[in-house]
Amino acid sequence: MTNNMNSAVYNFTGHFTHRGEQLRIRPATEADQEVLRLWKNESKQFFHFKETITPQMQMDWFRSFSKQTDRQMYVCTNTQNEIVSCVGFKAHPPLLDCSPVLELFNLMSLNDHYMGSGVTNAFYTQLIKHFASQGVQAVCLEVLNTNQSAQVWYLRQGHTIYGEKPGCKLMIHRIGSKAL
Repeated sequence: MTNNMNSAVYNFTGHFTHRGEQLRIRPATEADQEVLRLWKNESKQFFHFKETITPQMQMDWFRSFSKQTDRQMYVCTNTQNEIVSCVGFKAHPPLLDCSPVLELFNLMSLNDHYMGSGVTNAFYTQLIKHFASQGVQAVCLEVLNTNQSAQVWYLRQGHTIYGEKPGCKLMIHRIGSKAL
């Protein structure tokens, strides 16, 4: 692993209530991949990878991804086991004055019924609390310059912009002992 993190960081399951509904957080499985693939293809303008993803490409990626011990895709599901949101995290080298650090990728709201309800915010908050309890000091990410709504959302969650690279803002959210 890039950072000094224990496996509990990547093996989280949990439940939370949002607006009276019980929601579950769990690692993504192979069975989830078709839903994630379809949504990502519909929303590719918000991601670095712009090609249309085939079912085989998605499964190959997920199987390769799942073999690595320093990363995890999480899904948030409702009581009908429908995926509401998903997000991936992977170990990131120390950043600024923070270590260990996780890099966030592919945060997605997948279910139109929950759009604008705050459920993705609640899902993200639960994961951040878990990571902080495991000693993670920061979460970083790259967000496309063209994705203004995501930039605003991340700023509202506590991220700050610490740099830029071509086409992207670099953001960090200090958690745990490094929280501002």
